[in-house]
Amino acid sequence: MVPAATKTKADVEYQVMLAVLNFHRDYLALHYSRVRIQMIDNVIEVTLAPRRPIPAEQLLAQSPEGRVQLQQMHTAAFRSGEAQLRDRLQGILGIEVQEFVTQLDAETGINTVIIRLAKSLDLVLPPVSSNEFEVKHLA
Repeated sequence: MVPAATKTKADVEYQVMLAVLNFHRDYLALHYSRVRIQMIDNVIEVTLAPRRPIPAEQLLAQSPEGRVQLQQMHTAAFRSGEAQLRDRLQGILGIEVQEFVTQLDAETGINTVIIRLAKSLDLVLPPVSSNEFEVKHLA
């Protein structure tokens, strides 16, 4: 890991992206082909697009009740392991993670994770950008 004093916004964006992606892969056994990250003030938004649809989830997503079940299941699974992700992100950022919000679009499989921090990233890093990464060999 790069020392805090020499981290660039690109370093932090990449480390956060990998932490979220690896959490989904290792803890939730979900695989994604594209990750988009936006870091603004005290909020980080990570959007993950699935590598391929899961047939059982596609079937469930055909009804409103099934979509709600998928969203609830995804949220519960994320919550059960969020302490691991919180610890990892706090180590990368050096800032307390106050809250996670996760939302699954049950029809597309796109997952969005919002991370709220105790203070602005601008206090630690120069203003940050929005980047999109293609994940070819990580998932």
